[in-house]
Amino acid sequence: MKKIINLLFIIIFIISAFNSCNNLDDAISNSKIEVDMPTIITGNYYLNGDTDNAYIQIIDDTTMKFVNFDIYYLTDYLVYEGTDYRGKEAEDFMERQNLPNVFNEAIEFEFNNTDNFIYVKAISDEDFVFTVNYRMKYENENIISFMEEIYIRPELVLNNV
Repeated sequence: MKKIINLLFIIIFIISAFNSCNNLDDAISNSKIEVDMPTIITGNYYLNGDTDNAYIQIIDDTTMKFVNFDIYYLTDYLVYEGTDYRGKEAEDFMERQNLPNVFNEAIEFEFNNTDNFIYVKAISDEDFVFTVNYRMKYENENIISFMEEIYIRPELVLNNV
C-alpha cells in the first residue's frame, strides 16, 4: 500500500513538473512575442530630421498630429492616395468633409504591427471612416516614411552627430 501511495505521489509530482514547464515555456514565448512586436514611440518625427521642418507628432498609441505641413497640399495628397476621388469630385469631398480643418487638429490612427503601417483615420462617423491606406510606413522607433519622404526623431540625428 505504501508503494502505491508513493507511486501516486511521484506521478502527481511528475505531472505537476511537466505542467509547470509548459506554463514557463508559454510565459517565455509570450514575453518574446511582446518584445519582438514593435509599438509606436511617441514623439516628433521631423522631415529629414531637421527640427525647422514639418513634423508628425505621435501623441499616444492612437492619436497624432501633422504640424507645420502645407495643409492643402497634405489634404490633396491624402485624398488622392486614399480615395478614388479626382478633380472636382475630390474638391467637393474635401469641402464636404472639412478635411483641411480636420488635418489641422489631432487625428486618430491605427498601427498595424504586422506590416508596420500607420493607418490615418481622418474622418470617423457612423457611416464612413476615411483611412489613408499604406501611406505611413513605421520603419522603426526613429523613422516614419510618408509622402515619399523620411521623418526622423531628432534623438536619432543627435545620437549620430
